[in-house]
Amino acid sequence: MRLKEIDANLIVVLDALLIDGSVTKAAERLGRSPSAISHALSNLRDIFQDELFVRAGQRLVPTAKAESLASTIHVVCAGIQSLLREDDPFEPETADRSLRIACPTVYEPALVPDILCSIHPDAAGIKLTWNSDESIDIVSGLRDDKFQLAVTDTPPQPEASDIYLAPIRKEQLVSIADENHPLAQARVGIRNYRASSHVFVSMNNNTIEDLILSRAALNSVRQAPSALSATLFAKAVGGVVVLPQSVAGKLLNNCGMTEIRQPFQALSVAIYLAWHRRYQNDRCHAWVRERILHVATSKA
Repeated sequence: MRLKEIDANLIVVLDALLIDGSVTKAAERLGRSPSAISHALSNLRDIFQDELFVRAGQRLVPTAKAESLASTIHVVCAGIQSLLREDDPFEPETADRSLRIACPTVYEPALVPDILCSIHPDAAGIKLTWNSDESIDIVSGLRDDKFQLAVTDTPPQPEASDIYLAPIRKEQLVSIADENHPLAQARVGIRNYRASSHVFVSMNNNTIEDLILSRAALNSVRQAPSALSATLFAKAVGGVVVLPQSVAGKLLNNCGMTEIRQPFQALSVAIYLAWHRRYQNDRCHAWVRERILHVATSKA
């Protein structure tokens, strides 16, 4: 007899009979009829090729075979009950978990510090690590569990129905330059804006750069690996760097930069938080998601 050929309900009946030593009491314990328990006992006798229980006056007593099975049967039933038990309430302060989050470097200055400050005071055991590798596709990365959450401005296609999305916020794009940059002192027109050197943060799917290039045919475009390095590079070469407004706000005062008026209608980019369906009902994952969305939307 193979495991797949045994009805798990028979194991539960055997456990009850071993505990109660009575068909009637086992039926009461399991909420079944005595005839149903008797039928199950008949099946068990066929499976184990043993009577399992025999009459001793008015009582049922286990055979040697049944007694040898008892400890294993009790453990199996306890294990099944444990599997079916409701999860304990999630307690952030006692949680011990590691989650990896993919986040393009251009959004890190505005999101990462606030997210860490929001989570760590209440859940020091939840360890967040950050993946800024732009070469990993968001959908495949989430499906392959290379990271468990992702910040993205490029939503997956509709056919990726196993990827869940929640909007973080819309970010207006702004241009900043050194306080002494010619555009900081002059009226900005499309010609002198195009003529300046422009620096973008290098991204695999450079939504920001594409949006600006579609609006202004720039003469000179350079790239840097992060928002901070792009800002410092632009300052060093007398260039203009285009960043999300929240990121630019973090860097303006600290880097001696000023905002440059853009000679075209304001552009914005929508940012989302993405995760795979496997984590939808994970209580720790859901708590982290809620914290991220709360802090990201409240700082917008």
